[in-house]
Parts: sequence; C-alpha cells; structure tokens
Amino acid sequence: MVKFQPAIVSCFPDAKTYPETPVPEAMSPFVFPTGLCLSEVEKPPSYFSFILTNISRQKLYCVTLHVYELIPGPESLRKVLGLPADAALPKWKIVYAPKALTIISNYAFYHLFTEFLRQLYHISLSRSPLPLERYIINFMLEVPLPPVGTTEVSFGLPQCTLKISRPPPNRLPMVSLCTHLLTYSLTHSLTHSLTHLLTHSPRLISPIDRYSPVFPLTISS
Repeated sequence: MVKFQPAIVSCFPDAKTYPETPVPEAMSPFVFPTGLCLSEVEKPPSYFSFILTNISRQKLYCVTLHVYELIPGPESLRKVLGLPADAALPKWKIVYAPKALTIISNYAFYHLFTEFLRQLYHISLSRSPLPLERYIINFMLEVPLPPVGTTEVSFGLPQCTLKISRPPPNRLPMVSLCTHLLTYSLTHSLTHSLTHLLTHSPRLISPIDRYSPVFPLTISS
C-alpha cells in the first residue's frame, strides 16, 4: 500500500485574517493519523476530533470530516500520483482519493462542528438554493459567538437549525459533546460508581471553572 504526503490545499479564512492564530504547521499527521492512501472503493464519510497546543500553550479544538472522491480519468490519476504523461498507471478500474475538511477553533464546540460538517456533506450531494461556499462564509464570519450565559444563537441550514450557546460559569455541560457514545460505552456498575463519586466528592466539581473529571472511554466491539 502506497502512502502519500498530505498537504493543505486551501484555508478559509486565510492566514492574514487571524495572524494571532496561525494554522499549525504539523497539521497533516493529525488530520490523517493513519496516512493518506488511495482506495479502489468509496468509503463512507467519517468524523473525529482532536486538540492541538501551540508553543504559547494555546489550545486549538479541531473536528475533521473525511470523504473519498472519485478521480476522474487517467490524466487526473497521473496528476495525483505525480507521474509523467507517458507513465504506466496501476491496473485500477476505479480510484478514490481521500479528502479532509477540518474546522479549527479556540472553542470546544465538538458536537456543533461535527453537525455542521455533516450538513455540508449532505448539501454537497443535493441541490441547494445557495452555493456551498455561502454557508461556510456565513458560519465562519457572520454567525456571532454568544456570550457566556443564557444567550443562544440559531444558525439555519437547508435541513436543520443549529444552536450555539455557552453555559454560565460553574454550569454543565462545559464542552459541546455528543453523549450517546459515552452513555453506550458505560456499564451499569461504572455509571453507578461515577454518579456516587461526583455527588460525594466536592473536590472533583469545585471549582468547576478550573478543573473537571476526565474518564477514559472504552468501545465494546
């Protein structure tokens, strides 16, 4: 299996818009942790998140969407492989190349970013009243960040409405996460132990604006 070196094709907004928060140079290994390989079959879209920390200890919260796109024709395949025009091609009838779309933010809106990327993928597969770029511009530049408290901002998309909010200090949830996977993975005995621990150990939740418990997640096969 041949692995290729990932590269950033485009970035929006560009680096000049937010010079205080540049795109990390070592971004590719995190976006493609298992490497970048071509495929003879179209794999379903996948989503995952990760956290980067720069030299100033500033955390960047990232959510990535992986999709596979069909490479149309031998000339495009030669371009992807970096081969000359007269070079022989692998005996593949159909070739798909992976592509990643990543949101980088100073705020840990994991569930929001995942749902936004999912909606962008659905919009790209269907007819939309607006270009795909219009939704990206609106989300990145025009949707305001709500203040900490009870204010909620709604963001409309063709198939759903996303809501953005930040809880007041010392209020849960402090991070926008989908809890279905966590709930599915916890056993009854572990759930009971965690509930007892959180309700009878004030040190874990006070002061909650500085510290919060982190539990490892084990997925059952």
